[in-house]
Amino acid sequence: MHFDPNQVFPILIPLVIIGVLVIRRRKPQRIRIERLWIMPVLMTAFIGSGLYYTPHAAFHPLTYAAFAIALAVGLIAGWFRARTVPMSFDAASGTVVTEPSIVAIVVLVALFAGRSLLRMALVGSATGIDAGTISDGFLLFAVGLIVGGRIEMFVRGQRLIRSGTAVAMPS
Repeated sequence: MHFDPNQVFPILIPLVIIGVLVIRRRKPQRIRIERLWIMPVLMTAFIGSGLYYTPHAAFHPLTYAAFAIALAVGLIAGWFRARTVPMSFDAASGTVVTEPSIVAIVVLVALFAGRSLLRMALVGSATGIDAGTISDGFLLFAVGLIVGGRIEMFVRGQRLIRSGTAVAMPS
């Protein structure tokens, strides 16, 4: 059997990342909602500059539309994933606590699986879409996923702190 890293690593790397997330998220974690902006800003800056400075052939207007859709779908998926994370307010410490969420992990696994399937279906197809364009679209999706999730968690965390009660799920 021939080992082809181009076929194995796109599947293996997301599985390792998901495994690390599952192991890390087995117990409740305190979050500092005043710092939730840091990761979206860093990811947007790094991915945005990477996309800007990577040489590309001229994009077709439909490509820009697909990029906008990828970003919008990422925002919605991030918001939905964050909605499934149980959050509560610990009045004793004055912090917001997130609980492990099987639904959030299942959503993440489904997103990675969908990404892999879509990429396999589009690369080399008659659509004329190259792997670089698909990769750029997934990077924009990732930015949306992070930004949408952090915004939802920030809004819910603020609501919990204002109410001072242990509300586990959003209303």
